[in-house]
Amino acid sequence: MAAMADGVMKAILPNGVSGNFGRACSALSVVAIAMFCPAIEAEEPSPADPAPPAASSENADAPAPAPAASALPAADPALLGRLTLELDDDRYGVREAAQKQLAALGGGALEAVAEVAAQGTLEGSTRAVSILLTWADAKDRQLSLAALEKLAALENRPTESAMADERLAEVRELAAVDAIKRHGGRFDYDRYFGMIGGPQRAVQVILGPQWTGGADGLRHLADVRSATTLSLYSTPLDDAAVEQLAALAHVKRIEFYGTTLSADTIAKLQNQLPGTNFDVRPGGARLGIRGINCEQVLPDSPAHKAGVKEQDRIIEFAGQPLDQAVAPHEQFEQLTKLIGKCKPGDSKPITVQRLNPQTGVAETVKLTVTFDRWGDDTRPSSGMGGGQDPFSAPRPSPAVIQGQIIIQGGAGGVQRIQVLPQAQPQQLPAELQPIPAGP
Repeated sequence: MAAMADGVMKAILPNGVSGNFGRACSALSVVAIAMFCPAIEAEEPSPADPAPPAASSENADAPAPAPAASALPAADPALLGRLTLELDDDRYGVREAAQKQLAALGGGALEAVAEVAAQGTLEGSTRAVSILLTWADAKDRQLSLAALEKLAALENRPTESAMADERLAEVRELAAVDAIKRHGGRFDYDRYFGMIGGPQRAVQVILGPQWTGGADGLRHLADVRSATTLSLYSTPLDDAAVEQLAALAHVKRIEFYGTTLSADTIAKLQNQLPGTNFDVRPGGARLGIRGINCEQVLPDSPAHKAGVKEQDRIIEFAGQPLDQAVAPHEQFEQLTKLIGKCKPGDSKPITVQRLNPQTGVAETVKLTVTFDRWGDDTRPSSGMGGGQDPFSAPRPSPAVIQGQIIIQGGAGGVQRIQVLPQAQPQQLPAELQPIPAGP
């Protein structure tokens, strides 16, 4: 159309008329041709402006359908340069088509799109960010991670950057969870630090005698950001594990039950992680209760097989009375230390007080327990999550990230971001309040 306008102007303007007046007349001629000769415009579309469907004038700005991904040419620099410029074109249809074509190019367009997202105009940057967000949801994990990394680096888009940081950490966590499971690790809800709801869940990571990852496989634990307790139950590890374990400052509690790590190594680790609680039981013998009053007796555990019942109060172990003058949690610590010296297969007498429901009087009952090994029972024991591990539950959608919800879609495919009130974590009900892990 511009060429036609130039021809018209040459025909009607005197020779030598140029400058602002000439350009203005040329522009007016373009408008006139567009108004009175729509058929001509339909016959000669601009290569960069896919022709809209011939219909009423209200559809003249409708975006043209993007070509199929298989029909797109290779992502050469000239093509990328043209498409990225068209993200900021004055014509909506051109902008829309360019966005769709760039999105379909995938990883070949990553660097060019990321540059526009970081340095482009508001329109171009917004569309480039929308493309990166689309790639972030791609099934191709490599493309997804690369797009998230580009989004996280955007200093000019702090909201999207924060979202990408969160998503990136989430993707890395799920990848680490998969790797840990492949090496024989498992996950449970953490009764010590567990909360229902809220942005962060509390997870217990359990590495038992089935662990095949060795010390090197422990590196995946650093990406499990929701891990609050690490339980090493008869785990085949040696002192070489200290380097990887020292990187777990986000873990609040580490349990060493029946491991072969030396006392010196564990002491060194305690110095490196001063904010972490350590529970060391070298023998690896398991009784299978929670609390000195047996708030929970695990099914098929040594305690259950010996006849211990819930609400039994243990008052004596292997002929040694527990100090009844101290608080229950201190009595429980005494018991766990005594059991910690035992080994799997050992048999010991215990004495419990049990309330007779008919008389209402506490009776003394003597039992004998034979310990098994921590880590052999791989069933979930927290009583939370319906027996499923924390990572098998469906993830919320759309993603709520620190009080913000990212809503995809909107006019022109542009992302809309709505700020919502921060969700408050819901405390565990009384019956699920943390109870110290049983011996």
